[in-house]
Amino acid sequence: MSTLTTVNNLGLLYKKQCYAAAKLSGYNIVLAYIKQLASLCLGFPHSRLALFDYVGRAFVWVGDNEKSAAAFAYQLALSSPKYYAYCDGCDTGLCVDMSRFVCTVCEDRDLCKSCFDKLESNDLGEVSSSCQGHTFLELDGISIARSSSTDNANNSLLIEQWLKDIADL
Repeated sequence: MSTLTTVNNLGLLYKKQCYAAAKLSGYNIVLAYIKQLASLCLGFPHSRLALFDYVGRAFVWVGDNEKSAAAFAYQLALSSPKYYAYCDGCDTGLCVDMSRFVCTVCEDRDLCKSCFDKLESNDLGEVSSSCQGHTFLELDGISIARSSSTDNANNSLLIEQWLKDIADL
């Protein structure tokens, strides 16, 4: 097994532990796993695409939408113009020119604007009916892309500093 596969698997394990702790209102436990995820991002930059998704979800589960949106923005900066996510309602790849809705309760649910509207009107069916009544974090990809620097070196420095700040929380 390669090092990157091991890192990605460890990141997934941390994400699952974060979700379990968040369900038990274990903010400090979730924070400890978020710090571990940030450390993995710092040590293994090639795994950041998936790891930023896990960090973003962990922050959304504990109600820190600002840090969650930042993690997803940095993920988008690495993968632009596409998020590392698909709509769970219609399987559309979520990209910068559409809104992405992240369920703040479920472990891994993302919706596009069209499916979110259908969910709101009780017309989405079984795919995301488990999210009925949940709150969502709306990520506006266009705003995120505009706020991101076009200077890759500057983006890299911002991402590194943000990760260090998260690891030191």
